Amino acid sequence: LAAYNQKDYEKAVRYANVAMQDPAKANDAQEILIFSQKDNCKTHADSVAYLNTLKDLHAKNPQNERFFGMMIDYYSKPWMVAEKKAWLEEEISSNAQNKMAWALKGEVLMNEEKWDEAVEAYKKAVEIDPEFVQVIFNIGISLNSKAIALKDQLADKATGRLTVENNKKILDVLNESKGYLEKLKTTAPNQAKTR
Repeated sequence: LAAYNQKDYEKAVRYANVAMQDPAKANDAQEILIFSQKDNCKTHADSVAYLNTLKDLHAKNPQNERFFGMMIDYYSKPWMVAEKKAWLEEEISSNAQNKMAWALKGEVLMNEEKWDEAVEAYKKAVEIDPEFVQVIFNIGISLNSKAIALKDQLADKATGRLTVENNKKILDVLNESKGYLEKLKTTAPNQAKTR
C-alpha cells in the first residue's frame, strides 16, 4: 500500500502478489494489484496485462462486483463495442444468472437499434430481477423505438399511410411497451425515471 501511495506501481504489484498468498490479506492485495496496474497503463502491453489480471481476479471472485464494474469500465470505450459484446457473451455463458451482463447486452443491442434482440436480453435480466427498474424502462423504450421503426418501414412510401393491418402491428408493439412502462408505476412509483 505504501508503494502504491508513492506511485511506485512496480513495487506495489510485486508486493501485492506476495501478500495475496496470505488468505487474510488476499482481498486487500488484489485491490492494490489491480489499481496499481490500472494506474500504470502506459502501453498496449500494460493494458493487456491489466485486463488479463482483471479477468483472472473476476474469474476467481465472480461475486466481487468491483472487478465486474472495472471490466465494464474497461470495455466502455466507444471503439470497444465488439470486444464488449464478446466479453458479455463469455460472462453470460459462464453465469447465465448475471443480470448486469444481460442488461449490458441489451444496452449494446439497443444502441445498435436491434430492438427485438435488445428486448430479449433485457427480459432475461428482468427474469432474474423482476424489479430492475432501468431494464424495465429500457424494454419500454426499445419497444417504442421498434414501433417507430416499424411505422417507417410499413408506411406507404408515396402517402405515408398505413393499412389497417400494419397499423395494428404497430399498436400491438406500443401496447406491449405501455405494459412495461406502466409496470414501473407499481415497481418504482417515486423514481424520476418512472415519472
